[in-house]
Amino acid sequence: MTSSAPTSHARRTLRSVALVAVMGLLAAGLSVAGGAATAFADGGTASVSGTVTDASTSAPLADVSVYISNADYSYQDSTSTAEDGSYTFSAIPAGSYTLQFQPNDGNYVAQCWQGVSCTGGSSTYFAVADGQVLTGYDAQLAPGGTISGTVDGADNPGAGLGGIQVSAQGSNGGFGFAQTDGDGDYTITGLAADTYQVQFAASGNYLQQWWNDQPTQETANNIGLAAGGVADDIDATLGVGATITGTVRDSSGNPVPNVDVTAQSPDGIGFGSATTDADGDYSIQGLAPDDYQVSFQPTSGNYLEQWWNDQPTQATADSLTVTSGSTVPDIDAQLSAGATISGTVSTASGPLAGATVAAISTTDSQITGEEPTTDADGNYSIVGLPAGSYTIQFSAPQGQNFATQYWKVASTPADATPVTVGPSSPATGIDATLAPGASISGRIFAPGTPKVGLANAVVNVYLSSGGAPIAGSGTDANGRYTVSDLPAGTYSVQILNGGQSGVVASEWWGGTYIQTGAKSLTLTQGEAAKGISQRLIVGSPISGTVTTGGTSSGPDANVEVDIYSSDEIVGQSDNPPFETRTDASGDYTLPNMGPGKYTIEFLSLDPNYSGQWYDGKATQAKATWVVVKKNVPVTGIDATLAPVIITPGTPTITGKARVGVTLTAHPGTWKPSGITFTYQWLDNGEAISGATATTYVPTSAEVGDTISVAVTGTTTAYESQGISKTVDSAATAPVKAAAS
Repeated sequence: MTSSAPTSHARRTLRSVALVAVMGLLAAGLSVAGGAATAFADGGTASVSGTVTDASTSAPLADVSVYISNADYSYQDSTSTAEDGSYTFSAIPAGSYTLQFQPNDGNYVAQCWQGVSCTGGSSTYFAVADGQVLTGYDAQLAPGGTISGTVDGADNPGAGLGGIQVSAQGSNGGFGFAQTDGDGDYTITGLAADTYQVQFAASGNYLQQWWNDQPTQETANNIGLAAGGVADDIDATLGVGATITGTVRDSSGNPVPNVDVTAQSPDGIGFGSATTDADGDYSIQGLAPDDYQVSFQPTSGNYLEQWWNDQPTQATADSLTVTSGSTVPDIDAQLSAGATISGTVSTASGPLAGATVAAISTTDSQITGEEPTTDADGNYSIVGLPAGSYTIQFSAPQGQNFATQYWKVASTPADATPVTVGPSSPATGIDATLAPGASISGRIFAPGTPKVGLANAVVNVYLSSGGAPIAGSGTDANGRYTVSDLPAGTYSVQILNGGQSGVVASEWWGGTYIQTGAKSLTLTQGEAAKGISQRLIVGSPISGTVTTGGTSSGPDANVEVDIYSSDEIVGQSDNPPFETRTDASGDYTLPNMGPGKYTIEFLSLDPNYSGQWYDGKATQAKATWVVVKKNVPVTGIDATLAPVIITPGTPTITGKARVGVTLTAHPGTWKPSGITFTYQWLDNGEAISGATATTYVPTSAEVGDTISVAVTGTTTAYESQGISKTVDSAATAPVKAAAS
């Protein structure tokens, strides 16, 4: 079967399952906060071929890298064009794919299939069936734009700096990079028409910079580049950074090598790191002038993480100040010993090598410390743990069907027995014997007839009692899947689509679209449940437009749109919501939704605007339901986001301005409600170091001076991300000496 190129087509534990779930959401045409995952698919019987040419001359282009991938990247392959510009991919599984063409020579713009940009989710996908031979998947590459300039250092102006990485980052996804030569010159080619910001990366003790002499991308100047355009003289003089040095030792004074030392500023702009050598020494270079907190993270041995100066957390860490070109020495650390947990993992047949063991804090449910794997004798040891209580999780090696277990012989974290440890009270004998795991298998079909297996779908397994998915798997090219390593229990099965347009994003086994009411499946130890299959329905899109209110009304391209099914409550659901973003026109589409009722949340990414729930409600509980019927688009789900405005109160001070007498700050009445306050006491208008409480006691050094307080009010009213305003109080009378 041969066809020409179509015109267009629509576009295992607890830890591993989170990745599977993310992959499924991406494949559904949606996204979810937290990252992405990669699965793997078997080869197929289809092929795709085409030719790459120069858009201006039609001449064939050789050595162009061509990439093919499906929506969730579970299938990827690459090749290069021949001398006549031709390429071919063989053994492609059935599915939905896009192509990317990346030139390696000459000044050409990279593109995806049908000439669209490969950035910003705009890739166009085409369908591939088993055995299909697709030809004519061609590309015509357009000439690229260029940005060039010279880089030198502030300590030696005019002498070019070689080896500096320079990158151009476009507001619509354009990107390119180059490295300066020995004279400090660079040229970035192959740039698409876009508005660019240029970054000069830090190197050695030289500071990162954005053009034109700006410290961050937010303040960088823009460079407008037309198709094939040229921007010359985009130069930079890099500032000289500061250096922090020190030595890390253990409690006996011995040097500790291989400790990762990191310096970071409170605002997140300043950052640098180094690793201690055999003598425990380190040197962090290239730091921008700022205040820094320094952390010491051991990578081996039984040591606790520490922050300077001998503090357990960043919240309590001391800060130090660096200036351009300065060196701050003796920022040392003496690491304390941590707690340990050890034991053996086995099966009925003997020790189990390669099992993974994790310590999960009972305080915040986060995995703490390293996750070791068992040795050939099944032994493990978790070191460097802070004193505390932990749930211990045992997971079988990949490909071995043993049920995940929690100490002591529990199938869920809720049923586990906590292990409490301290530096002088290690826990030994924390053993586990893993039982054979149960499994669920079946086949997922696309909508319609005849039945066709749905490749790259994701099947997640949940305990029927609720919570996050405990296991999951992707479907193969024929829609088949197997989820293994399951303990005995009662489960619900969720299917997330595989990137095919029009297929419902999420459906539960038994034909429901929320977990409540989904069909349950009870498994005994080691039982294999087969034939857990389902044909998905066609999904329905929800769409709308988001605008901003106030004096700057118009389309809002900075909004995250989240949708929750009727059984999902913010803060109580273990699953992330489906998510999309508005485009430049403020428009959005949540594709492929199943029948049911939903609440929709609009989260502004601009801190000057407040989010809301549909239809203009402040909370999910008050939100208007959006009702979706089978295969019926829902439109007009719009929102207008209000600006965040702070009306400050009038701060006052009570108490006598006398040495030794307490002064108390009062913020006054601010609007809106829910504002939080911070304080900075002032001596003759200058900040008093460390005086940030609601009260202050004047000292003898301030006799004759006036005292005032700066009150900063911050609102996080409905995800506003923190808008602040600072107001100073009136000054006190001059401070008098202490009463005799």
